[in-house]
Parts: sequence; structure tokens; C-alpha cells
Amino acid sequence: MELLEFKNEFLTMLGVDQVEDVPDVVNSCSPDLVARYRKRFGMDRDWIREFYQYYLADREGLKQDYTPPSLSKLLLRLVGPCKTLVDLCAGTGSLSIYADPGTKIKAIELDPKAAACLRFNYAVHGLNAEVVQADALTFLTDQTKADGAISNPPFNIQPDGLWPPAKTGNWSFVLSALDRTTGRAAVILPMGVLNETADKTVVQNLIQRGQLKAVVKCPEKMFLSTSIPVCVLVLSHEPADRVVLIDASKLASKEVREQRGQYGGTSHTGRVYKKEFSVFSDDAIERIVQAINNAEKTDFSEPVPLENVLDNDCKLSPKMYISGQEEEPQQSKLEWIAEQYNTIIRQKNACKLVISETFAKELGLDPELWNQAKKNSAEVANAIQKVSGVKLEIEDYLTFTKSRELTIRFKSKDVLPEIFRQFVPMWINRVVLLNNLENSMLAEMRDYLLPLLLTGELEVP
Repeated sequence: MELLEFKNEFLTMLGVDQVEDVPDVVNSCSPDLVARYRKRFGMDRDWIREFYQYYLADREGLKQDYTPPSLSKLLLRLVGPCKTLVDLCAGTGSLSIYADPGTKIKAIELDPKAAACLRFNYAVHGLNAEVVQADALTFLTDQTKADGAISNPPFNIQPDGLWPPAKTGNWSFVLSALDRTTGRAAVILPMGVLNETADKTVVQNLIQRGQLKAVVKCPEKMFLSTSIPVCVLVLSHEPADRVVLIDASKLASKEVREQRGQYGGTSHTGRVYKKEFSVFSDDAIERIVQAINNAEKTDFSEPVPLENVLDNDCKLSPKMYISGQEEEPQQSKLEWIAEQYNTIIRQKNACKLVISETFAKELGLDPELWNQAKKNSAEVANAIQKVSGVKLEIEDYLTFTKSRELTIRFKSKDVLPEIFRQFVPMWINRVVLLNNLENSMLAEMRDYLLPLLLTGELEVP
């Protein structure tokens, strides 16, 4: 079955026309609806995750990228058998639906739409689960600790005075996951944390206490919806005298996913798109787990004494320690921020409007203000490139002309049609939304670069 076919049948089953209506309907988890879903779609494939990820996920605002099955199974094997399990930033359950049926799950998810689909997904799979719609970093009303904790949190968010006390969201989630379990915690994070700078003190403390049990460097292209390279951190309250560093990049196999287009006419929906991604087989997962549990030295793993890691400035890249391998450059946090920023600017530039200044003023657009914004964008890109070498896209989505010109053709060049007057406010609202996201990325870039400039690690030419 294709995702598009599932979507159409699922909407029909729910009696709704729009995908946006799905969360409200499934939130009830009515036994009749659950039974009908199982009968029609079964439980072998996590259709809810695929449906939500493609049609409803907020990748820009909430950074929702849902975990692929083999990575989910790896995390559950890493934390080991659990009677109770907490899933932080649970999404639609793409991690915890693979837990043993007897496990009691507590899932914390911020987004109410995702939380609704999460409840339904748990009901479909017959899991004993409680869903709490709350912020995983600030939800502290229940101090009951679970046997294990798992999380695929949003990457690189900025915790504004949030608990626990870390400067970055990445390590805030690590500390939160560890605090909620009496056993092990396994957290998926971007590869940049293996060479942490902002929260080096947090990393140092975890290593000194022997709570960082293992680091697993994952292969590229594990996620279908993002190219960000990831790693898995395994933490434990049982102190260890070494950290097991795993380079699992060569343990994965390649799979090709084929899917028809989901939107547009038959030229798109009739076309099959192919995408290659990396997966862990059950055998590969077992090899990784055994290497960590037994602190084994293999061609892909190295148990490194804590003092060696501390002496190496707390750097955690496996290739630095596994003999016979050279360290590969990892995507820095600045490169990740630039990637997100450029994605936002490309979305802005995807719809360019060329309009006369007269028409623009009639619609409430200030040419001087918008031209200044374009100039500022170019200056920011130039300054960032000079300081860091990172290249940023430049805004180019609005151009004013002296002639009575508009790229969208109208029969009259003197009168603006009413439909265009309705279109422009919607277009402006979209630009404003992207402006807010752009400002957020620029703020992250500022917070990253400013300490480096103040300490002299970077110099302004």
C-alpha cells in the first residue's frame, strides 16, 4: 500500500476531508475505531508515524523528525528490559511502540496534535501507556523514576532558563532523561555534540561520574526527512570506569524506499520517487549492544578509560580512539545553523514578486523598508562568511520597479484585481513567519559566534 492510498482510506474511515482534522478524531481512541483500523491496516507497519511525518509534522517550528524503526529498536535494546519506560518528546510513538508488550510506558509530548495521534497509536498496538501533553524539560510534577528512558528530542534548541541546568537544549534533554530513570537512558542527538563547546562542563561532569556509558556514531541518511548526521548517547546511574565508543557507520545496510508523489496532478502522484537510506539489521543491533554491555574492543568499538577522554578535552568522536581509523570532520553546530537558515531563505525566495512601486504602496508595502531588509540580508551573509567561512543565502523574494509592472499578468495594468488583494496578505503572513524563524537562526548563530570572538578563537578580518 502507498502512503497516499493509506491517507485517503484513513480519512474516509475517520469521516473527515482534511488531514488537519485527524488528531481531533483519533484522540478519543474509541475501541470501535481502533478495531476498524487494525482490521484494515494491521499493526506490522507504523502508518501513523509515516502519515504524521509527511502531512502534519512541524519540522521548522518544533523540529519534528520521527525516528526510523531500526534506530528505535536499537535504543530499546540499549536501555535493556524495562518494566517501566519513559519516552521524552515521544512524537507519535515511533520509539516506544517497539517496547515489550508488558512494559508500562509514560510518554511526554509537547505538541497536542502529535499527542493525540500518539494515544491512538498506542491503543492500536495495545500498549500500556500514559500520554502526558507537556514540555519534557519542565514537566516535573511526577518524580517517579522509570527503569529506562529513551528520547529523540528536537535538535539544537535554545533552553531559555529551562531545567535542567545546561546551556544547550541537547544536553538539557540528556540530563532530563538521565534524571528520570534508575537504570539506563539512550538519547539520539546530532553528531556535533561529540565535540561540545558550550556545554563542555556538563560533558566533563558526566564523564567524571562515570555516567556516560557509551557513544554510538550512526551512519549517514538514517532519517528519511533530514540529512543531519546523528549519534546515540547511552547513560547509566551505574558508574563505569570507561566509555565504550562505537563507530556503527559500517554496520548498517542500505535500503531504497519507493513512494509515489503525495500532492499535485497525475504527473506527480503517478511518479515513483526513490530514496536510499541506512538501516540497522537485528544482527547489527545485537553486535552494538554486546560491544557496549561487555565493553568489547572490536574493529568498530573501543572501551576508552575515562581519564583518556578527559585528557582529550572530552572529545567523543569514536574515530579518534578506534585504532586504524582516521577522524572524519563532523558537521559543526554553526554548519547546522547555517543549513537551517539557508532552508528558510530558500523558502522565502521560492515565491518572488516583482511589482511596481505604485502598486506596492497601494497594497501597503513600503519599498524603502523592504529594500533595506534585502540589503541587510546581504550584509549579514557577507559578515558571517568573513568571520566563519560559512556561506549564507541572500534574500531575493521581492523586487520593486519604476514601471507599472507585475509578473502576474492582469488584463488591466491600472487596476489591481480583488483576488490579488486577498493573496498579498497571505503571502506577507508567510514571509513574516519565515522572518521569525530566520531571526531565531540568526540569534543561534550570534550565540555561537560571540563567545569565540570574545576569546579570540575567531577574529574579524
